[in-house]
Parts: sequence; structure tokens; C-alpha cells
Amino acid sequence: MYLDTDKTHNRRATRSPTV
Repeated sequence: MYLDTDKTHNRRATRSPTV
């Protein structure tokens, strides 16, 4: 769930598991 959100809310997500 947070995977997809990471891309959308990059500013909020500190780590990028998908990238």
C-alpha cells in the first residue's frame, strides 16, 4: 500500500522501495 503512495507522495515518503 505504502509502495504506491511513496511515488504519489514522494515529499512525504522518505524511503523509496519501488524506485
